[in-house]
Amino acid sequence: MKKRYEKLRNKIISIGLFLAIVFSILSLIFDFKITIFANLILLIGVFCYLIFTRFKEKNSKKLVKSNKFVNSLENLKSKDIRYFNQGNNEVKTNEKNISLAFQILEKIHNAAAVLEKDNLVMFFNKAFKNLFKIEKFEKIKFEKLNIPIKLIEFLAKYNKSKTNNFRLIHDEKNYVVVFHELKLDFLNSYTVITINDVTLETTISNLKKDFISYASHELKSPLTLIKGNAELLKHGMVKDEEYKKVVSNISKQTDLMSNIIEDMLMLSRLENFKESQDVEMNLKEKINEILELMRPLIIKKNISIITNCENIKYNADPMDIMKLLKNIIENAVIYSKNNSKIEINLLRTNKMIIFIVKDNGIGIPLEHQERIFERFYRINSNNKKEGTGLGLAIVKHVVQKYKGKYIIKSKPNYGTTLQIELPTKKIKENP
Repeated sequence: MKKRYEKLRNKIISIGLFLAIVFSILSLIFDFKITIFANLILLIGVFCYLIFTRFKEKNSKKLVKSNKFVNSLENLKSKDIRYFNQGNNEVKTNEKNISLAFQILEKIHNAAAVLEKDNLVMFFNKAFKNLFKIEKFEKIKFEKLNIPIKLIEFLAKYNKSKTNNFRLIHDEKNYVVVFHELKLDFLNSYTVITINDVTLETTISNLKKDFISYASHELKSPLTLIKGNAELLKHGMVKDEEYKKVVSNISKQTDLMSNIIEDMLMLSRLENFKESQDVEMNLKEKINEILELMRPLIIKKNISIITNCENIKYNADPMDIMKLLKNIIENAVIYSKNNSKIEINLLRTNKMIIFIVKDNGIGIPLEHQERIFERFYRINSNNKKEGTGLGLAIVKHVVQKYKGKYIIKSKPNYGTTLQIELPTKKIKENP
């Protein structure tokens, strides 16, 4: 269109100029009228030039505007395509993030579930499924799952107040339930629920609390006696014939406190330090050493000791084995009746070393037989006898350390048989 107008304009201008020149030459030859006519043709040519120039400028402006409009449309189109592609990429990235989050949650040991808007279940892992015995995954509301009512109450509290940490007791086990907010994009947020089994940690914590309480009580008793006897001596209230007895009581209670602390340290060592410096030792010789230490009490109670011990060598920590053998033999002597007998047997099979102590003492009721291996547990709190209350707890921990087992058989007024079995080869801890 543009080129066609330019050609037409150029032709008219060329013809006008040509005619003007021709008529100008003729005017020189003929007369003035032709000159006027020639000038008129020239003016018409100039006028046509101006008109076509103006027309060209208008068309050029329109063309520029048209081009700008087309360019703006193309820019909008490219922006829309870019935004569309960006949105697509964000959706794809979000889907990848969700998929990755689900893969991670599936591999953790804790039970976990993910909820989207309106508490709709989006995902739960195998641990969650097994914990609450859910048969299959369904995309339903969280409260419609076969879960404890407490869990639903916890979710309601979280949604209302953002309190995110709760304690749950389920099937006699302790759990910590934690709610997390997960944002993978600007539009959507999810609720992640994790449920951690803390039964073992809770039990250990309670045992430690009980242990501290019992230890304080056990240490308080001898301290009270020591203080009382010391006050008597301080104020001169002890007669000469009773002086030795008071001093002896102070010494005895001091020894008891020392033994309690020693046994507490022994338990702590067994619980926290699994590695030990093992040496080879003769178990029969260790038993004879312990009997020699116990001889004064054995003679005093007129107890007959019958031993049937093989010469067995064993690799272990000497302190562990001495505590194990001593606590069992000492208990048998302390709780045996006067003029009774104690049988001690030590033998070896292909896989196990077996140590058996049988007495004719007061015996242990069935309901107490497992609990006597707890710290500071006494069948009769008013009859403390001698000892720290930690002897059999140490026996239990030593046996566990060496991957052995203990068997107790007892009947009130007929005596007790305690059998310890240790592997001939020490089993190493799994790394």
